[in-house]
Amino acid sequence: MTNLSSNQETKVVVGINGKIDSAVTAYLLLKQGYQVVGCYVEKKVPKSSSVSGCQEAASLENSVKIAKFLKIPLEIVETPSAFIDLFEEKGVASKILGINFFPCTSCFQYILESLEKKREELKASKIAIGVFSKIVWQKKRAFLWSSNELSDNQSYLLSKVPSGILENLLLPLGDLRKKDVIKMASNFPDIFSGSSKKRCIECWNKSSSSLLEENLPDSLKFPGNIVLRQDKSIFSAHEGIYQYSLGQTEFKDALGKSITNKGAIVGFNRKEGEILLDNPDTCFFPRPEILLKSVNFCGNSLESFFEAQEFWMQINDSSLLVETLLWPVTLGFTKATLKNDLKFPLYPGDEVYFYQKEEKNLILLLQATIFDLRPLFKLSEEEEEAKKQNSQNTIVRNTMESF
Repeated sequence: MTNLSSNQETKVVVGINGKIDSAVTAYLLLKQGYQVVGCYVEKKVPKSSSVSGCQEAASLENSVKIAKFLKIPLEIVETPSAFIDLFEEKGVASKILGINFFPCTSCFQYILESLEKKREELKASKIAIGVFSKIVWQKKRAFLWSSNELSDNQSYLLSKVPSGILENLLLPLGDLRKKDVIKMASNFPDIFSGSSKKRCIECWNKSSSSLLEENLPDSLKFPGNIVLRQDKSIFSAHEGIYQYSLGQTEFKDALGKSITNKGAIVGFNRKEGEILLDNPDTCFFPRPEILLKSVNFCGNSLESFFEAQEFWMQINDSSLLVETLLWPVTLGFTKATLKNDLKFPLYPGDEVYFYQKEEKNLILLLQATIFDLRPLFKLSEEEEEAKKQNSQNTIVRNTMESF
């Protein structure tokens, strides 16, 4: 039971974005007796920028309505140029390298850092945000845990937040389910009707290609052919690898013709300017070995990493048991081997998260990007036969050389 009197002198800066989760977060903290100050962090960008923000037009308006309904003050943090630069630099680099840019983790890092600055300015004790995750303390240090209901878990969104900020963070939704929050939101009068579901990653993918078209040197555009991986036959042509992302199933060729139902983009051969297409169903991994790069330890998780006995890897909505997790294999790289066969495709460039099993919850340890997988594809019958023949030839050759 929360001691209301002990919370009355505790000022909390709560991130309000005009949506249900942030509104309920502020509502719950008020119920627990905290002094709540709402804070709307802008993500506006100028029309001249290549980046489209993920906010809907109604976000600020909704935030004002929420604050008025809850009778709390609302602070507004304006968008700094660093926010725009962050997305332009990371997004452009991802397009050139063929990495699937996932801007949400960087965006949440920016939001939490903005809330922390506002906390210091207002001399508040804590900050809070509406994310389905938990903060737990071990050995006087803060760690990110999954929410009670793994299907609602959003702890990965906070994977880039510095440990110093985690120590001042409250996450009131960690013990709730999404359906519980939606039910609580029915107490708010018609604030959330007709909200847009447009995602920032969609905005970014459209705008980044335009930026690259204007500024990328021809030597880095890598025009060439779209090739079927199995038989190397040329399917179509393209004007630059930078326009495509791994895992795409719908895209346009050099003539602007839409291509659908022909498979997924599973790789790039920049030397030849080739984009490799394959049927996603063939991307089957018998207990794959995964090489990871861009490894980012989350919060205070480095110490916990070396003590962990059981690891889980999360990608999209799936959690997979990891047999071994080695760090570092070489400078900047980590290697993971899964316990069981995969039943769905993974691609280089996918962002993944690793957790440690702790009772019924998962503690978030690190975030990384898939660099390579072995074996990457399920071999066709012809490829299996060729592999077997090569293996036999090698055995015969080695035997003859021994004599």
